[in-house]
Amino acid sequence: MGQPVVFLESLDSKVKELFPLSDWQQTKTTLYDPEVEFSEETGGIWVRVKGQTWNWDERRYRYSVAMLTIPEIDTDTKTVRLPPSREIIWHLEDVPRLYKQQVMDMTYPIIIDTFHDRGFDDVRFERRPVYHE
Repeated sequence: MGQPVVFLESLDSKVKELFPLSDWQQTKTTLYDPEVEFSEETGGIWVRVKGQTWNWDERRYRYSVAMLTIPEIDTDTKTVRLPPSREIIWHLEDVPRLYKQQVMDMTYPIIIDTFHDRGFDDVRFERRPVYHE
């Protein structure tokens, strides 16, 4: 894949169109401000999202979630799927220990549902020229 700069810029803008996502009635959870980053180590894509949850006592807890996914790319149709992954990392430092599992339980289905069976169309795959001496 090389350095997929144009691919990532294009995919990032497509993912940003999905957010913010809220499950306000059930969990008072909002996920927002996604970032897409290429993983040199795995060849996968990290999708990082910020989140906040209001508890029953109206305290707001902020956190972030990162999901590593291996993109399924169809260069003929310029469609990319980012299948949901079990490789999800929660950064819950600002969430009291009592609520950490609850935040994970509330956030997980939102992320899985968002990326399950969704293709991102018109993702650009241009290769930028690389200078060689």
